[in-house]
This record gives sequence, C-alpha cells and structure tokens, in this order.
Amino acid sequence: MNEVITIENTEMQIREYNGQRVVTFKDIDTVHQRTDGTAKRNFLHNKKYFVEGEDYVIAQRNSQKDEIRTFGFSIPTRGITLITESGYLMLVKSFNDDLSWKVQRRLVNSYFNAREQQVTCEEVEKESDADIDLIEEKPQVPLIKGWHNRNKGRLARIQRRTGFTLTKIYHCILKNVGEKYNLKEANNMYKKCTGKEPEYAMDIIEYFPELSEAADRYLDGVERALSARR
Repeated sequence: MNEVITIENTEMQIREYNGQRVVTFKDIDTVHQRTDGTAKRNFLHNKKYFVEGEDYVIAQRNSQKDEIRTFGFSIPTRGITLITESGYLMLVKSFNDDLSWKVQRRLVNSYFNAREQQVTCEEVEKESDADIDLIEEKPQVPLIKGWHNRNKGRLARIQRRTGFTLTKIYHCILKNVGEKYNLKEANNMYKKCTGKEPEYAMDIIEYFPELSEAADRYLDGVERALSARR
C-alpha cells in the first residue's frame, strides 16, 4: 500500500526503510518547490558532514525488498540515497523562504515523528513494566540556531570593550578565517548550494559549520586577550 501525505498542498508518498521514515532528494525538491537536483547538490557539496546510517542510508536493489517495493520506483544498480529526519534538517538549513519554514514544520511533526507516535498497547505495557514515568520526562531545551544569534551577546561585549563597530569586528573575523580557508571558494559553494549570492559577507560564516567554528575560535582569542588586559 502506497500511502501519501499532503504537505502544504503537495502530495508526497510515505516511505519507510529499516523501521524509520525517509525521503528522497526528489521528495525534498518537490515539497519545497525547488528545481530538480537542488537537494542532491546540497548533499554532495556538504557530504562530509553527513553520517551514513544516521543522516542517510544507501538502499540497494536487493535489500529490504518488501519495503523497497512500496516506493513506487525501481532502485538503480548503484543504489539510492534515502534521507532520514536528521539528514533532512541538515539539507534544508539554507532554505529560509516562508514556504520552506512551513514545510519543515509539517514534515517533522506530521511525517517523521508520526511513526513514533503510533504506540501499541503492548509497547505501553512494556514501558509500564519497566517503571518508566513518561509524565516526568523533562523536555529538551532547544539550541539557539545560527552563528550570529549564538554570539550576539559576546559581540556586543567586544564592541563595548574595544570601541569597534560591528562591521569592523566582522571584517576582523573574515580576515582571520580567510587565513586558513578560501573564502572566495566558500562564496562560490554557497551560491551553488543555495542558488543565490550571499546577501552579507558573514552569510558564509553562518552557512558553513567549519567557518562558524573558526569564527568562534577567533572570538575566544579576542575575549582572552581582553580579559588579560584587566
């Protein structure tokens, strides 16, 4: 049975593999109304950050035949990449239009998490027998997203201590990061992944995890230097 779900007026087939819900690159492009190949291109450009078996799986033609048969298409000889929930969220981090925010929320709540909500009576009894009190389970505090949002507090402190404008601090960050990374190439990669030019120079710092980490290290050094002056 090929079940479908409607995400923001777009129908998408429900796919499960190895007991978890997954999506294909084409699924992502379709529901986000992106040009064919956008999701795959983002994945290939950032593949080193994706963990096989956690963020994606490679389904082979001869594996899990019953599940594969429900996909509604033939698996190529080389296999097909299936994206899990964590991989999906990593892939679409650069999709910031209004539709994408709505699609992300619907996919996470109504697609990926829907299977987890299908708890059987037997599973509930097992949980009770194990004395697991779900009511007392503490919610997870969400992480602050985005490099700038995480660092705006200390950027303000550095401004006060140094008298530098935010633009001057950004210039110093980019200069320091650029001593190790090719920012011109990062700019080109950003354009290929997102389909647009960076609006601000710091957009590439925000987009690439390794550049964000390098910028963090630079600010760490600045704060240490300022503390030593006291």
